[in-house]
Amino acid sequence: MIKPFESEKGVGLVEVIFSLAIAIVIVTSLVSLSLFTLRTSIQNKLMMRASDLVNQQIELVRAKRDSNSWSDFTDSVGSCAVKCSIDTSLNVTLDSAVSGAGADAITYYFTAVAEGEQIVKINAVGTWSVGGQAKTVHNYTELSDWRSL
Repeated sequence: MIKPFESEKGVGLVEVIFSLAIAIVIVTSLVSLSLFTLRTSIQNKLMMRASDLVNQQIELVRAKRDSNSWSDFTDSVGSCAVKCSIDTSLNVTLDSAVSGAGADAITYYFTAVAEGEQIVKINAVGTWSVGGQAKTVHNYTELSDWRSL
């Protein structure tokens, strides 16, 4: 007759190995979930900041239009077919601007294209990178010479 404990030699070791395998799968899943959540959080934060910067560019261009005559406005943004930025003093720069540094850096700019004599199309863009992936946010509007209407 076989003794009850002799036939169960090594069963405890198998149970421990099986338990460790399950624990490793659970820990790996939790780490992956945490990394995904962190990346998504950073991406959403940067998207919100980029959206704010892009909207601010459009509002500043609108303020420049409202504080100048239409011809002065079109002269100041007429060379912005590629990339321009505008600061809070309403000075137009023929280059993009950067907010933040390192992984939090967002590059933003606007372009202006005249559609006839009474309308200027403004397209504002913000770009950033998360995990090696380039992300972009756009906003656009059409501005008109509302004083002559």
